[in-house]
Amino acid sequence: MMHMNLMILFALATVHPQDSVDGRYEGVIHMPMIDQRVILDIDHGPKGEARGSIILPGLNVKGESATKVTIDGDKIHCEFAGIYGGVEVNATLANSGLDAEFKQAGNVAPFHLDRIGAAQVDLSKSLIPLPDDLIGTWKGDYTADFTRHLTLVLKNEGGLPVAEVTVVGKRVTKVPVDHVEGAGGYLVIKASPFGMTIEGPHKKGADEIKLTISYAGLEIPFTVRREKGK
Repeated sequence: MMHMNLMILFALATVHPQDSVDGRYEGVIHMPMIDQRVILDIDHGPKGEARGSIILPGLNVKGESATKVTIDGDKIHCEFAGIYGGVEVNATLANSGLDAEFKQAGNVAPFHLDRIGAAQVDLSKSLIPLPDDLIGTWKGDYTADFTRHLTLVLKNEGGLPVAEVTVVGKRVTKVPVDHVEGAGGYLVIKASPFGMTIEGPHKKGADEIKLTISYAGLEIPFTVRREKGK
């Protein structure tokens, strides 16, 4: 009988492995001048996609959605492109939590996160598909010293919003966009490597959008118009 019970327990353990990585984790990064508290949330969406968000109270980051989350067994990789030029957290399940590394601007800090409860992933608007009336190619001009021509292509890929920005001035520049959101009647496009933001309200069915482009301390209003037939 005992032999049979052991076999049953082994079978159950095979069917129901150890807890998944889903959860809320909290820890502290010990830095030379300051200790930085970190709260990391990880879960899976309705289609099984890995999701995550991070809170850094000392840096006024109140819930930044991960731009990329990959989970391979007990290994976790999270990227947050929208904060401080890009932040990464690489972690391994260990000791009822995560043994992790925090990477930013070439600096690496090891720390441990304890699992403190169920995940509370903050899904920002950057994870919500763009509405149909924004999809397409938009063009407009703005002036900063000289006139530049901007082409904006908005689309959804894999259910996520995507923006392609090309600026033509004295040369052609493909702007490295790392954040897009267009839900709620407001369009926001960020290119963190350039310190650039393009934003403004949009109305359903409108063929033009009044935007503001901000970079290098400048805020320049301009208008883009939908390219017909695109």
